[in-house]
Amino acid sequence: FLQTSPTAHQMEKQAAVALAVRALAVLGSRISGPEFTLITTTLAPHEAKLLSRHPDFSAVVVGWLAEAGVGIGNRVAVNLSGSFPALNIAVLAAIQAVGAEPVITSSVGASTWGATDPEFTWLDMERQLRESALWLWKSAAASPGGVGDRGGGLAPEGKVLAIAAIGRNEVPLMESADLAAGVKRRLELYRGSSGELPPVLV
Repeated sequence: FLQTSPTAHQMEKQAAVALAVRALAVLGSRISGPEFTLITTTLAPHEAKLLSRHPDFSAVVVGWLAEAGVGIGNRVAVNLSGSFPALNIAVLAAIQAVGAEPVITSSVGASTWGATDPEFTWLDMERQLRESALWLWKSAAASPGGVGDRGGGLAPEGKVLAIAAIGRNEVPLMESADLAAGVKRRLELYRGSSGELPPVLV
């Protein structure tokens, strides 16, 4: 049969999958926290969390970015939560593989089996991946998450733990009056100094 060299797009997908595999290996079993903790926000099937760890999701995101015309140097707005940390990794691996630049906002709260360990939240994972030199990005700001994006539904102790995670990871705190205000703040961060929104939100 005729064997051809991989296209640039195929190589980006391969690079994204390889990055995702490395990131998942760095975090190991800690990528999934306990079912219920003080920062658990909602219910989610354990099977969904296990499925989300498949590194091929990063190749899917590469395909979506290509369809949106995202390439080297393009800015991408990225909104992450603690609920599916493996999918967060898939997104960041894909962005790295295509050479784009993310503007990241995050929320700490997580649904069951997500990044629910108060001592190892999504922001702690983000820092560990950065220190492992997989990529250099960090969240521009983070919220407690939960109902209204301000810790709603969490016990007071849970909100304190979420805010503590934001502080120890040296990420600016987004604590908005309501969900609409939280969305407005995110859009401001995505616009940045250019005043223009990135063409893509993931």
